[in-house]
Amino acid sequence: TGRKAFAGNTGAGKSTLAANFQTAGYQVLTDDGLIVTAGESCSFALPVYPGLRLWPQSVAALFEEPVPDAKVSCYSEKQRIKLPIQVGPSSAKLSALYILSSVNSDDAADGIGFKRLSPRDACIELIRYSFQLDVSNIRHAAVLMASASAITQQLPVFSLSYPRDFSILPAVHEAILEQQNNPVIASV
Repeated sequence: TGRKAFAGNTGAGKSTLAANFQTAGYQVLTDDGLIVTAGESCSFALPVYPGLRLWPQSVAALFEEPVPDAKVSCYSEKQRIKLPIQVGPSSAKLSALYILSSVNSDDAADGIGFKRLSPRDACIELIRYSFQLDVSNIRHAAVLMASASAITQQLPVFSLSYPRDFSILPAVHEAILEQQNNPVIASV
């Protein structure tokens, strides 16, 4: 199976969820910088830099041993967690993209909910979370729209909601892995 990617608003829990996968022994490629491209039959992810940026409470909740206090910047309390530099192919195949929602799902008994997005809605979400240096550049906007459209035709995109509680992260982690192995639990 391929890699999973997470997108969402600031504070939605992307870095914390990725760190949870990392502490469980999974390879995390990057945080806050991922280039997604469409290939002939699948989409690929290219990491920008190897590291996570986490709030101190996330570091304390997820890491058993103390992590050196390497702040991201003088204006933020976030801490930088270095990831091992990846050896091998420069990009990795993506199997799914999850848009983290701050609204909890009423559909799932454990509070974890998935909903498969239509290609149209997935395209809008992909554009929403894309970095755009000059939003007035019409040519760039057209390329971005075409690229997002191609990616969402190949890549399943799901909204993912769950309670923002450190204790539920292992269950979220397992639900994501199970959802990829058993796509019936995702509603279309």
